[in-house]
Amino acid sequence: MTHEGLFRYEVISHAAGGEWRPGVAGTLCAAEPSAKGTSMSHHVLEAAHVAAPAAVVEKLHDAERASTACASAMAALGGMEREVLLALDCADMCAAAARVLGRREGDRSVSEAAASAAVIACEAASTACAAHADHHEHCRLHAEVTRETAALLRESSVTA
Repeated sequence: MTHEGLFRYEVISHAAGGEWRPGVAGTLCAAEPSAKGTSMSHHVLEAAHVAAPAAVVEKLHDAERASTACASAMAALGGMEREVLLALDCADMCAAAARVLGRREGDRSVSEAAASAAVIACEAASTACAAHADHHEHCRLHAEVTRETAALLRESSVTA
């Protein structure tokens, strides 16, 4: 099952005075794919000749948003302090890694460290949320996204 239904938003043309509209559960997340099946950021990353695969950078952004949304939902429920902190750590590490990997090739050791930190944070958050997956849909989806992100980072050439 995919997580896209929970973490979607619509972009209404700004030229027409539009606005960002929340998707299901009021969560703002990844943009809809273009007609060719890839997002606009994917095309921008490729045009900028970013060394890391665009799919990796986009997946890190997905994990960041899923982590933030799940942390917010868990905070509202109460009693899940450790899980909230792990989700927030994951959001921060994924955001940082996406920024570093979304640049042209710099110091490879910095890119590898950022990607490795994101893997560790994703795995910790995924494990913590998986324990609540049967009771909370946001935890199930968060665990899925962060598990997929860690796997993609490990499979790509960006980790040591």
